[in-house]
Amino acid sequence: MWYPVEWAINDIDENGNRLWQGLEELILKKKIVIVNFGSAFALQPKSIFALIYDLGLEYLSSENAETVINYFPRTSLSQQDIGDTYFAKPILGREGEGGFAVKSGKMVYSSENSDDWYRRQQLVYQQLLELPKLDVGGELMTAVWGSWLYNDGSDELVSGGLGMRVSQSEITDNLAYWCPVGC
Repeated sequence: MWYPVEWAINDIDENGNRLWQGLEELILKKKIVIVNFGSAFALQPKSIFALIYDLGLEYLSSENAETVINYFPRTSLSQQDIGDTYFAKPILGREGEGGFAVKSGKMVYSSENSDDWYRRQQLVYQQLLELPKLDVGGELMTAVWGSWLYNDGSDELVSGGLGMRVSQSEITDNLAYWCPVGC
C-alpha cells in the first residue's frame, strides 16, 4: 500500500493512541516491512526542484540545462528570487496542503486543506503557471499532467506511463481524480 511514511509517525487510533510505537515494534521483529525507495524519498521534497534548477544550470550539459529551463517551472527556496507572482508550497507538501498562489503581490487562491504540519514547513516558490482546464463529465476541471520513468536495470530510464490529476479547485488536493492515460 502506498502511504506517506511521515504520516505514519503521527497516526492515532479512534481512542487517540499513537500507532507508531506498535508499528515500529512490528518492523523491528520483521513481521512487516515498509518499502520506501531511496529515490522516492530523495525526490519527494519539493526543494529538489530548486536544487535541480539552481545547481543544474551550472553542472549540467548545455543540452540538459536547456531541458530544465524549458520544462521545469522556475523554482527557488527564496520568494525574492521568483518575484511577486508565484505558487508557494511546503517542502514536504502533499495533495496541495498548505499551497497558495500570489499574483502581483496579492493572494489569489489557497489550499482549502491547511493542516498545521504543512503550515510550519519551509516553503518552496515556483513560477505561477496557468494550468489547463478540461471538461470532465460536463465539469470544467484543472488538469496537472504527469509521467513516470523507471530504471530498467541497465541504467536506462524507461517510460512507465502518462496520466493526469484533475481537480475541481485551482490546487489539486486530496479530492483530485487520478486519470491514467497510458502505460
